[in-house]
Amino acid sequence: MREAEEFKEAGFVIGRSLLNQNRIADISVAYDAAFAAAGEEVVKGSTSLRLSELAHRDRVFTDLVADAKLLALCSAILRNPPRLRFLNGRTVEPFAAPQNLHVDLKAVSGETAFLGFIVMLDDFRADNGATRFVPGSHHSPAVPGDVMIDPSGDHPAQTIATGKAGDIIIYDSAVWHGHSANRTARSRRSIQGGFES
Repeated sequence: MREAEEFKEAGFVIGRSLLNQNRIADISVAYDAAFAAAGEEVVKGSTSLRLSELAHRDRVFTDLVADAKLLALCSAILRNPPRLRFLNGRTVEPFAAPQNLHVDLKAVSGETAFLGFIVMLDDFRADNGATRFVPGSHHSPAVPGDVMIDPSGDHPAQTIATGKAGDIIIYDSAVWHGHSANRTARSRRSIQGGFES
């Protein structure tokens, strides 16, 4: 599978148009309703709003993580049937500063045992807080804070993962990543999850 080879080299891959526009519309409605109903469960961070445990909030989210195309792509990378570890909603707020580059789990054995994924509910653009990655960084034992004076700043090798609503980013938990600055007056929504083998 071409995507699996791309993932191995870069530490992330974008599955294009994995979800059609009707499904994205349904998921977006459920996402907004979940945030509206959650009240104080919504966590306000310095750059975004977060809501955990989406899989328990609406059937549309459990259907999402059972999507055949998503599971096929993840299975090709993990080489085992993926099991859901978490599923959260994240809305990057208007005019949010860039998130620090970070890792979810440090690289240890060279094998990918945990995959993150990001479902684009809105288009990811260079100006609205799309996720940035440092390709190949999942092969390094270092983390951004070890080598960067300011992990919120641009890395010379970083790339912005832009795409359309319905695209899904699959990434190694050890790859350096973080959302870029949202320089627009509109929020940017996504669903973030993790699979383990």
